[in-house]
Amino acid sequence: MAEAKTYFKGRVFNGSDIIEEGWVGISNGRISEVGEGKFPRTGKNVIDDKDLTILPGLVDAHMHFFGCRYEDIAEWDLISGELAAVRSVTDMRNLLRAGFTTVRDLGSKVAVHLAQAEIEDDIIGPGVVASGHSLAQTGGNDDLKFLPLDMSKALSYSYYCDGPWECVSAVRKVIREGATVIKVYASGGFAAGNRPLPNLTVEELKAIVGEGHRAGVKVTAHAYGEEALNNVIDAGIDSIEHGIGLTEDIAERIRKKGIFYIPTLSVYLAEKNSQGRLDLLPRIRGKSRVNRAEIID
Repeated sequence: MAEAKTYFKGRVFNGSDIIEEGWVGISNGRISEVGEGKFPRTGKNVIDDKDLTILPGLVDAHMHFFGCRYEDIAEWDLISGELAAVRSVTDMRNLLRAGFTTVRDLGSKVAVHLAQAEIEDDIIGPGVVASGHSLAQTGGNDDLKFLPLDMSKALSYSYYCDGPWECVSAVRKVIREGATVIKVYASGGFAAGNRPLPNLTVEELKAIVGEGHRAGVKVTAHAYGEEALNNVIDAGIDSIEHGIGLTEDIAERIRKKGIFYIPTLSVYLAEKNSQGRLDLLPRIRGKSRVNRAEIID
């Protein structure tokens, strides 16, 4: 038996225009009609609220379900999986309430499980595209270098891989665990207060991209700086995250290759708004100076 159609009346944003007196019809969980003016139905399956704004579902293309509540990057790794999961269930619900119907988690200990739980209707939230653990080189990004290596490996939300065959093995591992996208760190960040160095060789990156594509899974790269950006383009990457240090020539290469670019502009807005507090920390002060210089360049 077909599900009864439900109608929502109110202000409608259709992706380009605002319809002040609009309506949307939902059938079998999908939008089937969008209209303006005269309403086609009355009855119990009508939700009428002139203060309601109906809009397409929002997408957060780069986020992390870390479950952290403090401005301490080390907590991303040090937090327990159990606490991260409990907090992330709340974050999932809040994301949906804010209008996000799809999110893309690019490295965390819990996102593949959240994705499964949402599909099975065990929790309420947006659909989750999840990379599971991200991939990084030993001593590179997401390596807690103040800890012994074995301890850092055990705590990290990344799998460390060195050499093409270890990289292939790491890709197979995250896909086995439920990853629907592969995330690789192709450069460092700004935590050391210096310009970030490239991470992983082109050969290693090609191994990751090739194995991901062989399994039908797209691969995205965190990349700061011209060398890292060119490396991931040479490796056949599907999308690039952040892209600080992007030049016109690199942008043209990205366009010609059909690579998606996610600039994560909200990160830099948050840094700008928190600049006074963050600059109190010597480790962050140097990072912010270099970061701002790269964006201006």
